[in-house]
Amino acid sequence: MRKDLNEVVLTGDFQPHVSDDGRHVGGRLSTAEHSQADSPDTKQCWHTLVAVTGAAKESIRHWNPAVPLACAKGRFRRREYLVEGQPRYVNEILLFDPVTVPASAVCRAEIRLEGHLGTRPDIRYTAKGLAVITLSVATNHSRRDRNTPAGWIKETVWHRALLFGDEARKKVETLTKGSFVSLSGELTYRPRRRSEDGAVAEILVKQLTLPGIAATQKGRAGAHSTGFDPHAAQPPLLTAANAPLTYAPGEHF
Repeated sequence: MRKDLNEVVLTGDFQPHVSDDGRHVGGRLSTAEHSQADSPDTKQCWHTLVAVTGAAKESIRHWNPAVPLACAKGRFRRREYLVEGQPRYVNEILLFDPVTVPASAVCRAEIRLEGHLGTRPDIRYTAKGLAVITLSVATNHSRRDRNTPAGWIKETVWHRALLFGDEARKKVETLTKGSFVSLSGELTYRPRRRSEDGAVAEILVKQLTLPGIAATQKGRAGAHSTGFDPHAAQPPLLTAANAPLTYAPGEHF
């Protein structure tokens, strides 16, 4: 049985936050995000951190290093909440390990995923003929829930991953819904048309491997045994119609 992976490593300027009652501990961490590939400029990319374990919370409560740089490791989550009955979304990094001082001053926002595709790869082209491939990847994990008989509940997180160019297109064009993929890249955010709708989290893929191809060719029987539900509905922010076509990824790939 393949185990899904959802791992984020951030290094950047850290602004800790502890609520007045001390229960909610986290903060924001800023990393440099690539701008358009034809420009050497960069812009700040802010990540919302939520400490989950006692060790992570204590590291933030006592955070007072000589420099603002911090290294945070965790798991990506896109949380839904309601405002006047309408769904809103927030992207968060759940921290299980203590926040530490990094060994290097290089800012980064790296994410590694291993999971299943929720749909076939969405392949489209820019006006200049650049192939833009969108992968919708699901990762599953379990968390404690005292309200369930088993004491645990399974949660699925959907990730939007972007690849570019003909080589990437040829690599993914045989993938189908339920295919298992492994990838790593840069975690970044794109604003929605309406600011109140939050931002779309996107992964600019730097490495992609397809360990699930051999299993897929043998049949689809293993899809349910891995815990992946091929019929699960995807969140609305991951629809192909919202896939951006303005990237110029020469700097990234």
